Amino acid sequence: MEHNSSQTSGYSPLRAMPHLPWPVVVAAIILGVVGLAIHQTKVAKAQSAPYEQAQQDRMDERAEELLRQMSTKLAAADALTIEGRRSVDPELLPGAQGPEVTDITVSIRRPDMLYAEARGEDDHRKMYYNGEDFSLVDIEQGLYSTAEVPGNIDVLVRRLGEEYGFNPPVADILVADPYAHLTRNVEAGKYVGQEQVDGKTVEHLRFEEDYLTWELWVDAEQKLPVKMVAMVPGMEGNPRLVAEGIEVKIDPELDEAMFTFDPAAEAEEIPMVPVGEEPSAAR
Repeated sequence: MEHNSSQTSGYSPLRAMPHLPWPVVVAAIILGVVGLAIHQTKVAKAQSAPYEQAQQDRMDERAEELLRQMSTKLAAADALTIEGRRSVDPELLPGAQGPEVTDITVSIRRPDMLYAEARGEDDHRKMYYNGEDFSLVDIEQGLYSTAEVPGNIDVLVRRLGEEYGFNPPVADILVADPYAHLTRNVEAGKYVGQEQVDGKTVEHLRFEEDYLTWELWVDAEQKLPVKMVAMVPGMEGNPRLVAEGIEVKIDPELDEAMFTFDPAAEAEEIPMVPVGEEPSAAR
């Protein structure tokens, strides 16, 4: 595939993604590689009255117990495959005319292999990590970027967030200690009760952070996530990120070759641009 250099020299799949700040990283659970910009939440909060928290800066015992059970089960798995569908309201996506709906698939083999795919109506991206190299591929554009990230999945998540401003899909439940990642900004947590979702009996949990409210539905029997909704209470219309139809497979058989990217002959490699660095200055 040929590209005009004037069109692609300043383009990066990473530059096209809104930066995903740590206060809303939890929203990436299944929701994928788009997130909320820090300035959106700060401006929204400044323009609205502080919202009342359902709890007085604490997490009730049942909510904590269920979140720990889910996190422990995910952390104990040597391999995971997670599938789901995310929907992001247009208010959270500058320039969007309607909700963005994307199908997400993520596979990992601990401690250091990851493959992710996000497919929407006009967007198709893949991520590969094999413990040494991370590659992000824009299938629609025929472009890819690769960076050396020696280490493991925790190292990858940290470096992508700090250096490039985004995280792989479901990053917070892929790391070695999901509970710690999910709760690091939580100020209050509440057990809502049992409900039915997708024909399953689930436990409904609700958590409050400074800029974010998120809800989680956990399979009552399997102790695995089934649905998640994240909201920004200070923004007009309370826009949401919704993940549903979540299916988790514990210790599936995975082909090691799937974690290493082999670019097509016609694909074009471009720099992976760090946060705050102009594309033309990227090395």
